[in-house]
Amino acid sequence: MNNIELWKIIVGIITAIFLLLIKDAHSKANKQKIVATKFNAYLIYWRGIVLDNDWFEIFYIGVKWNNEEKKIRIDGGDIQDILKLKTKYKDDMNGFKEFLLPEISKLEEQLLKRLPLEYIELYDNDFIKIRQNIIDGKTFITDEEASCLGYYNANNIISFKMELVSVINALNFLILSVSSKTIKYNFTDNIDDIIKLFWQGIIISKHIDHLSNEMDKIAKQNHFKLVVNNFLK
Repeated sequence: MNNIELWKIIVGIITAIFLLLIKDAHSKANKQKIVATKFNAYLIYWRGIVLDNDWFEIFYIGVKWNNEEKKIRIDGGDIQDILKLKTKYKDDMNGFKEFLLPEISKLEEQLLKRLPLEYIELYDNDFIKIRQNIIDGKTFITDEEASCLGYYNANNIISFKMELVSVINALNFLILSVSSKTIKYNFTDNIDDIIKLFWQGIIISKHIDHLSNEMDKIAKQNHFKLVVNNFLK
């Protein structure tokens, strides 16, 4: 075998590997666009639930927090600045607790008006169904689908899913506790759990706003650029 034939074999192998990588990058780009579009539809669904239940104030706090994080990054801030901002919002919840305590009876009254006790079993079944639909990937993407969107997005998506399931479980427990005929649920004694629910609502709103922007970027990104990015990674 002479040198020319050897080089032809080497070039052929390199070309085959290159084409295989390009094909893989192209396939991944297609999947990313499909998953991003699909997940964006789910985010619209979850955002609608938040806003339809008059939780705009909570959603707005999440959006405001994201905007402040963006400004920190644009101004050259680091992770410590991001954590300080989170601490600030966390501390604000203590002030919210002081505000909520005198209004706790109104909160209890509003909740009971929204939840007729004769339909409490239906609410319980709804929560079970909502939670299972998330886990089964019927109103959420699967972890495998999330992984194709990159480590950063996958980490945020899975964190969002866990937070969402946690809130659904907490809301279900709260409703069952309030409706209990054997034990009187005391809102004042459980104020910290209620505050935690508000905090989780802010985190969920923050995730919805942030991930909606990220999925929109992927869905609208130039396909060729997406293929190149996947190839280089």
